[in-house]
Amino acid sequence: MQRNRLYILAAATLAAATLGSCQFEDDDNFSESAAQRIDSYNAALKSVLTSADGGWCIQYFPNSTSRGYNIMASFSESGVCRTACIFGQNNVAPAASNASATVFTMSNDDPSLYREAESLYGLDGSNGSVLAMTSYNEILSAFSAPQLDGVGLAGDDRFVLLSSADEILTAGIVRMKGSRYGGMVRMVRSSGSWKDELTAIYDNGQRLFGGAIASFRLEAGDSTMFAVQGQAGILHIGSQLTADGSGIASADIDRVPFIVTPNGIRFQTELDKNGVSAIELNISADGSALVSTDGQMRLVPMLEDYVATHDEILTFDVESLTGDLLVAYNALTDAMTDNGFAGVKVGLGCSTGAATEGSPVWGLVASGTKRINRVTRTFSFAIGFDVDSSVAGENSLTLEAEQRDANYLEQVAAASGTYNSLAAPLTSFASMLEGSYAISADDNFAPTVVSYAAKQAGGHSFRIVK
Repeated sequence: MQRNRLYILAAATLAAATLGSCQFEDDDNFSESAAQRIDSYNAALKSVLTSADGGWCIQYFPNSTSRGYNIMASFSESGVCRTACIFGQNNVAPAASNASATVFTMSNDDPSLYREAESLYGLDGSNGSVLAMTSYNEILSAFSAPQLDGVGLAGDDRFVLLSSADEILTAGIVRMKGSRYGGMVRMVRSSGSWKDELTAIYDNGQRLFGGAIASFRLEAGDSTMFAVQGQAGILHIGSQLTADGSGIASADIDRVPFIVTPNGIRFQTELDKNGVSAIELNISADGSALVSTDGQMRLVPMLEDYVATHDEILTFDVESLTGDLLVAYNALTDAMTDNGFAGVKVGLGCSTGAATEGSPVWGLVASGTKRINRVTRTFSFAIGFDVDSSVAGENSLTLEAEQRDANYLEQVAAASGTYNSLAAPLTSFASMLEGSYAISADDNFAPTVVSYAAKQAGGHSFRIVK
């Protein structure tokens, strides 16, 4: 019986597309009235909505400029819609000039915020099929609730069906748009426990955009642009992306909303660059990029930028060091130990041992703790590198003319009196790291091991690890 109803849906789609309203009748073309056809259409759609035993994942963009939200939902025959999500609602303090207002924003995803809500739903067919929450839904209706500005979060809890019958029947995908603000909705069948599915999507988002990598190359055909994530779920794509004190500054920036999926990301609308279009990018088999189905568009994490700017000290993997480089490394760690330092770490990163005046140096950092006047303090000894990353996947390291974080090292020298005895082994090891390298990682999006392969004859190769 359900199969028959689904075929009714296929037949009714074309009919619904020709309807201005149910008042228009044409008995020469249809055996049923417009109202009857839409009733059949809605009955078949309800059959589809209720047929998903595990429910649906709603990929929801409230409006044309908003990030996407993953919302789980199920629909019962009795008209009950149950929903779940892992984001909350923030109440933001208003500006002093409008002290009576309360501003609401949606929080970033967090599995600890998992919550469920129930409401009634209905299918309205006066002008095509509309899925509507007919009672307040704590999750969905929060987007459409007006506030003192009359707009609120500029979302909807009434959705106009866009899917063709074939799309629903063969792919099991339901596409809609918000009836007022036009935000896009795509519903795909849920594959398991709602909380587990939302957590898995969150983990994927953390891997792709919540970790170390901050900048990307967008490759479309023979064109390359740069991209960074601004607010959560928004990519800023442009030809010249730079960071200044006020945020992102660039020429010809596109602000592109997206939603994280179990396999990658999906844009709110099709992204078209250099004659190449894609609406979805999935993680490639080798994990090196997010790639469109046809392979013509790629979002590639800029590993070379990350390894030249990361704040965290990524320590040297001693097993990767050989020959003179290993000898120099051991000389440096022995000098640290001989000068009373414990917990010695040697790696590449920023000299962040303690608060300092000015910016920390990025480069070779040797850090450790030392007890001075009954207080245990952490010290970082840093020598900086100029880094050239003009070629993708490569770094060239050159010692800076001004090698040290002078303000901090003066404090260290005054407090510990040990810098002079560490300067020689620190400089010797740093000098051996000069050169050009091809770099690779165990995970280009969330690297924990980065390999430096020397490009020059006689150069030293090594690994750094989190």
